[in-house]
Amino acid sequence: MIEKILNVAITKCYGNADENSTRGKFNIPKKIINDMGLTEDDRTIVLRYDEEKKELLIKKHRKNL
Repeated sequence: MIEKILNVAITKCYGNADENSTRGKFNIPKKIINDMGLTEDDRTIVLRYDEEKKELLIKKHRKNL
């Protein structure tokens, strides 16, 4: 198991967004991206948030063939 402590960058949204809109971003270490098998052509992930546990789960999206 790999565990990293990451900071979330909270930035203002621009364009057609509400003037008070913000979004959060964080960088996933390259070692984890490689281990997940993510590439420029196959980079879709599934993000799940457990509201009770306050936990995020990120996994590679498996396309139905």
